[in-house]
Amino acid sequence: MRYVLGRLVLLVALGSMGALAPGCGNNGHQDDDGDGDGDGEDQGSEVPPVLSVDTRVAKGIFAAGERINARCALLDEAGEPALDADGEPLTDSTELVITYQHQDSFATDEDGQVIAARVGAATVSCSAPGLELVDAEPAEIEIVAGPAARVFTELAQGTAIAGEAVGVSCVAFDRFDNAVDAFDYSLSLSPGGAGTEVAADSVMATATGDYEVTCVVMAAAEVEAAFLSVLPGLPASVVAALVPEQTVYRVGEQVTLTVGAHDQFGNLVDDVELDYTSSPAVPSPSEARFQLEQDGAFTLTATVVSPTQDDVALEASVGLVVDSAGPAIQCRRVD
Repeated sequence: MRYVLGRLVLLVALGSMGALAPGCGNNGHQDDDGDGDGDGEDQGSEVPPVLSVDTRVAKGIFAAGERINARCALLDEAGEPALDADGEPLTDSTELVITYQHQDSFATDEDGQVIAARVGAATVSCSAPGLELVDAEPAEIEIVAGPAARVFTELAQGTAIAGEAVGVSCVAFDRFDNAVDAFDYSLSLSPGGAGTEVAADSVMATATGDYEVTCVVMAAAEVEAAFLSVLPGLPASVVAALVPEQTVYRVGEQVTLTVGAHDQFGNLVDDVELDYTSSPAVPSPSEARFQLEQDGAFTLTATVVSPTQDDVALEASVGLVVDSAGPAIQCRRVD
């Protein structure tokens, strides 16, 4: 047997049709006595056989990539395999053609065998051109998607706040680009470890940074990951320090109050609005910078005025001492 790819038909057992010797008659009966009445009184002649061609497939549903392995058979009036004059099956000596419709529903594999390709309904039909026979009831089959070959990871959103779960969906196609509806997968988050969580359909990270999210599908030839950027949440705490940091400051020096705000997971929060104050009042030539013009003890304070975690009031204070005489020096005797 051989396949003809141009028409996606199968030619089976090319041979002589002489053994069949079909004849013409009146509804299958010959006028053997020559009187034109078709009464068949001449008992020496035979009535030509009534044949049909049958299309056979192993099942009704094929996954894309599976071989169809269709077969044809010539049957007699009783539905049994038709035989030639020598008692051999006519199927073995008759040209039979398998037609696959529609052609884009099928393809051929590396061995030239016809396989299912596109999801949907399709028809496989046998015929015997030399006998002018076509299967009146061809095989109707359904083609479903094959195993997942290409997988794409999709995120509900590309950025998230630390501690916020992000939905993940996995989209898969078989090697014929049919969408695969049901397949087994798991999710992977990299980097992982402490502060990360992977659920059945979501991922979460408490540390800021960029993460790679992947749908893991066994045996898939191609998997495309998605990337998630985790940003800090609202400030939950603040700390402050003086620059330069000294035990005692002299009159005329300037200091800067630096503030670090962190979210509930300890991530540094950059986008914070602060209000700076001092007690007693100290001149401030610029934001967060103070001019020390007199001796005394002072407290510099930074208060968060932008939104905070759970609307908690946040402020940080640092005290300092200004002494124009400088640090006191105490001397002691060696004994």
